[in-house]
Amino acid sequence: MEKPNSNFKSESKIYPNQTSPLGEEKNSSQNSTSNSNPFAKPTTSHLPSPSLNTTSNHNKNRHVNLISNPPRNLNHTPNSTDTHYSSPSNNSTPSSNTIQNSNPEQYPKTHKLSPKTSPEQPKLLDILRSKIRRKGYSYSTEKSYIQWTKQYVHFHKLTHPADLNSTHALKFLDYLVNRRHVAPSTQNQALSALLFLYRQVLDQPDFYVENVDWSKKPRRIPTVLSVGEISAIFKHIDHSVMLPIKLMYGSGLRVSEVIRLRITDIDFEHSQLQIRDAKGKKDRFTIFPRSLVDEIQRQVQKIHRIHKRDLANDLGHAPLPYALHKKYPGASNTLNWQYLFPSCKIGTDPNSEKLVRHHVSRSSLQRAFKDAAQKADIRKRVTLHVLRHSFATHLLQNNYDIRTVQELLGHENVSTTMIYTHVLKLGGFAVKSPLDILGGAPDG
Repeated sequence: MEKPNSNFKSESKIYPNQTSPLGEEKNSSQNSTSNSNPFAKPTTSHLPSPSLNTTSNHNKNRHVNLISNPPRNLNHTPNSTDTHYSSPSNNSTPSSNTIQNSNPEQYPKTHKLSPKTSPEQPKLLDILRSKIRRKGYSYSTEKSYIQWTKQYVHFHKLTHPADLNSTHALKFLDYLVNRRHVAPSTQNQALSALLFLYRQVLDQPDFYVENVDWSKKPRRIPTVLSVGEISAIFKHIDHSVMLPIKLMYGSGLRVSEVIRLRITDIDFEHSQLQIRDAKGKKDRFTIFPRSLVDEIQRQVQKIHRIHKRDLANDLGHAPLPYALHKKYPGASNTLNWQYLFPSCKIGTDPNSEKLVRHHVSRSSLQRAFKDAAQKADIRKRVTLHVLRHSFATHLLQNNYDIRTVQELLGHENVSTTMIYTHVLKLGGFAVKSPLDILGGAPDG
């Protein structure tokens, strides 16, 4: 970790203790100033709240100064009255709805410092986000680690994590297991977040939680729907979301993969889809059903009409991954980069700060599929991911090679795909029960 500025005191290496864990002043008289801009940095005139029980010895009882969750690209826009920064030219901030539907990877903009003022110290969550992104972790991992850090700090009554040790971490993990009864995978996720916090952010590479073992994750058999059950569900799905849900089953896609499909990812000639930046940051090719070719072509024509209308209104941009909007400035408003299943609303891209049309939300697909399963009277635990399980199982039932199924699903190890062979052994095509062989033998 980079060394702090030598002008700062040693007891505040990570952040000052001037605000609450969410970066908001506790004093009600100061709320009108701090709430005018949620991303504005606190000034040095703000004193700690008396409720924090701070003492003159800051190292003895420091309190955490976390900030509220900023946009993914951390484009911080200070107040025009903030004396620590010169006024930036663009004061716009992206909306929260736009942030959830995008996946930008941009670091915060730097602002020129006034020669008469010193820079404010970085806050804990800012450092945590920067470390996670430098490691190349996914956005979902970033959100999880930040959430666990907040819970850990609040569990210990806003005490600075640098003032806590492995014993405090063990108490927090015991609380999760014995009081909240979280699943083994959740326990491991919380432990991973704490290890990353101490080893990477607080620069304690030897941090270790004693008497804690990684929880053994149960090996569960995936839920699989029969062809008849899937057909019954499809009869109750709304027409507006029918095509992406059919594509999930017909191509074995995850919900995050189907909503991020772009027109350029479709190869009609070879009847295949290119899945970009999937789980594990891997690309792959997979099939798409020939029975959906006409529907997909009509969907592309529909997007073309929407795109023309957006261009007529000085819109028509689609968010591009990473910094491609700088490398290819004119690519965002071309038809090829438009999402195959676009949103009906226009939002702001936090990466390029342009008005763009994002993809449809995953919650709308999940809600429609769950409602259809209830109307079809399916008694199994049904989610959209069940379609991916069913895709793999039905291919194996049709005698396709397991290596082929592995490549279509994008599994790194064939042992992950082997789980679907267990489903076949336990299903209706498996071993017959001795009672069935016994047949009409008399009872007793």
